[in-house]
Amino acid sequence: HSSWFVLFLWVDCFLFSMIGFITFMAAINSTPTRASAIAGLAFYGTSLVYGPSQAWGDKMALWVRFLLYLFPCTAMSQVAEMLGRMEILGNGITIDGPFTMSFSKNDRFYPRFYQLLIMLIVDGLIGFVLGWYIENLYPGETSRAQPWYFLFTRDYWFGEPDLNHENQALQNANSKPDKLQISYDHENDDNTKPAGVTLQNISRIYKSNSLLKKCFPKLAGEDVVAVNNVSVEFYKGQITAYLGRNGAGKTSTLQILAGMAKASKGNAWIDNINVTKNPEEAYALIGNCPQYNILIDELSPVDHIKFYAKLRDPSLTSKEGKKILSEQTTELIAAVGLSSDRCNTPSAFLSGGMKRKLSVALCFIGNPRVVFLDEPTAGVDPEARRGIWKLLQNQASKKQITMIMCTHHLDEAELLGDRVVVIDGGQIKCAGSNIWMKNQYGTGYVMTLTKSKGIDSKEFNEQKFFEILGGDETGCKIRPNYNSAEIEVEVPYAMFNNQKFIESLKTLDANLQEIGLDNYGLRDTTLEEIFLQLASNPNKDYENPAFDKSGIIDND
Repeated sequence: HSSWFVLFLWVDCFLFSMIGFITFMAAINSTPTRASAIAGLAFYGTSLVYGPSQAWGDKMALWVRFLLYLFPCTAMSQVAEMLGRMEILGNGITIDGPFTMSFSKNDRFYPRFYQLLIMLIVDGLIGFVLGWYIENLYPGETSRAQPWYFLFTRDYWFGEPDLNHENQALQNANSKPDKLQISYDHENDDNTKPAGVTLQNISRIYKSNSLLKKCFPKLAGEDVVAVNNVSVEFYKGQITAYLGRNGAGKTSTLQILAGMAKASKGNAWIDNINVTKNPEEAYALIGNCPQYNILIDELSPVDHIKFYAKLRDPSLTSKEGKKILSEQTTELIAAVGLSSDRCNTPSAFLSGGMKRKLSVALCFIGNPRVVFLDEPTAGVDPEARRGIWKLLQNQASKKQITMIMCTHHLDEAELLGDRVVVIDGGQIKCAGSNIWMKNQYGTGYVMTLTKSKGIDSKEFNEQKFFEILGGDETGCKIRPNYNSAEIEVEVPYAMFNNQKFIESLKTLDANLQEIGLDNYGLRDTTLEEIFLQLASNPNKDYENPAFDKSGIIDND
């Protein structure tokens, strides 16, 4: 007997209140799983309030009922019962019913139908407002939190005002420094290239739950310092290899620069934009390839590139722009080695390596000035790795892009890195070119000796070998090695400036069989060996000239 319009209005108001309720639940929970569980419990828990409220009957004041109607389920249950009673009586609720119909003739204790609909709308508005407010206070790791009084600030509603003479001085106080004050070991070069990215005293601390820490200190744990007072510059037109062990602070640094995490203290600049204060202004300058692939399952690689390109540059939607976009798409797909038969396949059906190739291609869309690469070739086949290497080198040199690359492939870092920065325990340990790193921390050249094989072969004569090289004065020494067929000998760099050492190699060639060797080879210290040496001495003073460079691995 009820009007369909009234029923639609009722259901519509309830849906509005539930959307507000869900918005609030999403704001107070950090993960979707927990939000779903708590929202379900809260929904059914608040619905139980309606039973006791009806049991009180006329003993409960109307204003108390309105307080209970702040729970959407309670207001919904009251409307449902009112509608059911009217249907049983054969009247239903007609068009004019919302303004006349009541659960009881005594309006002192029960609301009218329209009042319940208003309460459902109010419930939804309260949920939306609380969700929005809490989301601004606790936005998570990827955004900046607002102060509790942000509602009353002009900057939030109308943006930051133009700088006048007074706050211009304050802005200059936080401006990009001409020269950083650094305490770690670094290469003193006359680098004329400008810095594309500058970090000054950047720290990132993951704090434990303060309330839990006060009540249960053992359960709360300690604060974790991911990045500790880092100051470093990354230059334009260069690929900087940012190296460190797992948990050293590499990804946390890149997340701060990309605006995906907030720094606990310090400043960072991309060109002249302070990304710790105004990250939104730097977004258009950044190309980011994060550690994990962030792709849309339904879009193909071609669709991804076009979608990202149009977001960065809306002019590409024009006729001429579409032609340029098509050329860029073809160039990027070929550069990263995406197979032609997969270019139009939804990304959900791509292999892990192909998804990685696509993520690398996406960070170069829109001509960014700065590119962050967090393990760009992880899971990529060797042929495609070389294609990506060539792409990175071309983009960095031709377009003067500042590239920061985190990788665990040390051969990749040695080949691509114009400069190497090593971080350990959240602190920069050293920074410089590959050649400087080898001269500063390298142990010299490595001579690999292959022992003789066969029945008539002689045992390796260590004493005669060192006599030929020049004795103990040369500084050569045997490395600890677990390969029984080969021996590695460290040869200091200074030995190659000694003509006697060069002559001794000729003598060694003539006496290989007598010493018990088949052949030998010489190579330079690799970046991997230097990194292992630095990582195995995390508490050493890297600025100390007495830094122990005697060996790569400590047998003790």
